[in-house]
Amino acid sequence: MQAAIIKYNLKDDEEIKSFIKMAQVQMQSERQKEMRACTPAKEVMDAMVKRVLENGKPQYKADGTLTFDYFIECIKLTQETVLNHTRDVLSQHTEARRKCLKEKDEEGYTKILRQSTVFEQQTTNIVDAGLYQTLKVPKEVFDKSMYTYMMEPSKRTIIEEEIQAVRDRLRTRKLTELTREQCIDATRRLEKSKFEA
Repeated sequence: MQAAIIKYNLKDDEEIKSFIKMAQVQMQSERQKEMRACTPAKEVMDAMVKRVLENGKPQYKADGTLTFDYFIECIKLTQETVLNHTRDVLSQHTEARRKCLKEKDEEGYTKILRQSTVFEQQTTNIVDAGLYQTLKVPKEVFDKSMYTYMMEPSKRTIIEEEIQAVRDRLRTRKLTELTREQCIDATRRLEKSKFEA
């Protein structure tokens, strides 16, 4: 194909250029649609910021990180916002994955799993960025705070426990105990995904 592009000077062909431009516009449109789906409503973001500001303005330590107490409050509120925003879509993805499992459609299962991961991660990035931009906390400060606290085992444990408490509080689905077979299947899929990653 590369040889044909050079031989026939296809990079300057108007029809080819038009096709490439159309494909780029389509990709950009799809990307914007994805980003809109991952972005909570302005009122939701404003309410989150208002709740964070109830704890005062951002508080910093001498090393340039946010204080742990301020940071953990921000994390809890961003997690709550992300969980509320992603709940319905991730629930639909769960149902679709279960259908794939019943039909033994590994490829479909993996595709939906990736979509769920990307959707949740993009939403988290948007929510985090929205909060810290509004608070005028530089991204470097947020990243350094996250790294610092996640590398300290006792702080990491507190963060994980607080996030789990938010998840438990917002859980709408009733917990059910998994069978031994379901646990083995879940472990197999987890290990397989690690190997393929």
